[in-house]
Amino acid sequence: MKVLRLPYLAQKEVLKEMEYEELFLISLVSKRSMRMIQSVKRKELTKIDILTSEKLYNFCAGSDKRTIVTLHHESRPTDITLRKEISLGNLVCSMEYKEQLLPHHPSLVIYYRLLEMDTIAAMVYNQLDVLFGSYATFSLNVQSRFDVIPTFLKSSRMSFWGSLNANVLEDYFMNVQEQEYLHITIRGLIGDLSSNSRLYSITGLVMETWHASLATAVLSNFKGRRLILKNVSGIDNEICQFIARWKSCLELENFEYLSVFMDPPGFANIDEIKRIAGFKDLTPEAKAFGQIVRSIHSSYVVRDDGIVAKTHINRRGISMNVRQFTEEQMLKGAEVVKGQSSFKTAMKLLRFPYLAQKEIFKQMMYEELFLMSLISKRLMRTIQSVKRKEMASIEILTLGHIYNFCAGVNKRTFVTLEQESCPSDKALRKTILLRGFACSMEYKQQLLPRDPSLVIYSRFPITDLISTIVCYQLNALFGNYVTFEISINDRYNVLPTFLNVTRSTMVFSEAINAHVLEDYFMNVQEQEHSDITFNELVGNLSPISRLYSSKVLRIKSNYRLLVNNVLSNFKGKELYINGSPIDDEICQFIERWKSSQELKDFELLQFINAWIDFEKVNEIKQRSGFKDLTPELKAFGQGGRSNYTSYIVRDDGIVAKIHINNHMFLLHVQSFTEEQMLKETEVTN
Repeated sequence: MKVLRLPYLAQKEVLKEMEYEELFLISLVSKRSMRMIQSVKRKELTKIDILTSEKLYNFCAGSDKRTIVTLHHESRPTDITLRKEISLGNLVCSMEYKEQLLPHHPSLVIYYRLLEMDTIAAMVYNQLDVLFGSYATFSLNVQSRFDVIPTFLKSSRMSFWGSLNANVLEDYFMNVQEQEYLHITIRGLIGDLSSNSRLYSITGLVMETWHASLATAVLSNFKGRRLILKNVSGIDNEICQFIARWKSCLELENFEYLSVFMDPPGFANIDEIKRIAGFKDLTPEAKAFGQIVRSIHSSYVVRDDGIVAKTHINRRGISMNVRQFTEEQMLKGAEVVKGQSSFKTAMKLLRFPYLAQKEIFKQMMYEELFLMSLISKRLMRTIQSVKRKEMASIEILTLGHIYNFCAGVNKRTFVTLEQESCPSDKALRKTILLRGFACSMEYKQQLLPRDPSLVIYSRFPITDLISTIVCYQLNALFGNYVTFEISINDRYNVLPTFLNVTRSTMVFSEAINAHVLEDYFMNVQEQEHSDITFNELVGNLSPISRLYSSKVLRIKSNYRLLVNNVLSNFKGKELYINGSPIDDEICQFIERWKSSQELKDFELLQFINAWIDFEKVNEIKQRSGFKDLTPELKAFGQGGRSNYTSYIVRDDGIVAKIHINNHMFLLHVQSFTEEQMLKETEVTN
């Protein structure tokens, strides 16, 4: 309630800095506090994952999937004296607020009574939806629940590794609205699903199953648009029957795509499937017909009304992609509207009413938007005005001189940069102009999210320059609501730099020169998050390297000199180090923190696999002035319970709680002084 006494703008700033679980608890206090939290948008919060198993719920959020609320049964063995009463709707539960050492560790734990688990989970979901639902999506992941599947939210992923009763699955789909997408894994099914089960009406269904009769039932009854089956076997006849269903035009009128991945040994007789289903060979000209420049399809089948589905089959699987043209149009080479040049298509779009244009752009692929934005400034402005809510970040993956630009919930590759010498059919490439630089491009059929779709080829010396141009264009289109991340793998001479990137991940399996890293961090903005895996560093980084100013820095290396330099020069907020022996370095860092203004904003240091000699632990404690935490002091502050055993005091009195053993070291700066802690005085931020 003290926060609500602050000026409005000050309230918003305080709420922006608070943890999600703190916001959840504050929202339960009053409607006014709830409205205040609703008015503060957390840009980094785009999705909340709800994970549930037989006796557990985890609500996770943020880029690191941090657990914000956990539900456990009240019989779980913990110190009951640390639990506090909490009201959720008309139910009274107990809760425990812990210090969170790692993102996947529980922080706020709510304990439920028997038979109340799903009811309380629904209440927690409703509260989070009210707080964050205007800009964050929810995903429910069900694992190993065999009695009942929660229905308060549509599940996007389910996994059942035991035998599931078909009635449980039927009840779930009867009690939720029709699904747009579901990825489900079923090891075994007891009983059969009804032929009119709503499972079969899901728009996009991905099913992994080793249950042969279930795969057969899905192929016999599916009524959606896109179907992917994995780990199936013995379905040669069922594939033929499915294609016959599609051909008849009586069912599957909206069907678009089928992909089946077989378990060994795969299809028994491919030639027989082709004969029964009426496969026809695709000529090279027919392969390229339509919107797609190139695909792996080698044959096609024809529906009774003439519509074509291009297909590809081998022993390990089959794919079937329904097109928007007839066999006659394809064979005559007649261009349908979708196959017109991108310029003509774009110009036609601009004749639509503004709202119609926006709806069309919302349905288009990212690579299509990218290409259209190159045609005219007017098109670019229209695309900029359309926010793609699912596009929270763009990840740039580099391996050598290959670039992949990925986005969306499944990190789909939508632009790939290759060198001009990359082996491919150059006759299928088209010329494209990127800010005065002539390149070639190829638009491919994309079967899996990591497959290339739009490929841009350029000469070796300008590949990095082309990547900068592409990134600049994407930033102009989507930069006002997405973040940019880069993942660099095994580049050792010059690292690609993009001004809009705020999160960098690097993996170097060989030795890298220190000046290469220096140049990279000198030419990008200050990083929110840097994650680097080293094998060996040649030379030393400058003490004023901007690497040390990363707000969050993660280093994985057993190169002790590097770790020592990081500890001596780090100026950010959070530092994580994995895999290096330490002893004196810890003491020196603690002395820096105690006395240096450089670390006034520092919050957290964590060593994992620290290899501290057991006899050194007591020596570190003595040299750095560790003080023991009593049980009462452990609980002081925000956390109800923690694993910290000691604390140290900064020159201005601020406390840092510490946990240390022979393989881990954790230092967490608190917001109160030793005097306040010892007097058990409440602090206000």
